[in-house]
Amino acid sequence: MGLLLLLTTLFCIAVSLMKYLK
Repeated sequence: MGLLLLLTTLFCIAVSLMKYLK
């Protein structure tokens, strides 16, 4: 459960960074 939450958080951060860079 904790691992899934961590992966989801990292994915959201990655998407935010991609949108910010573009």
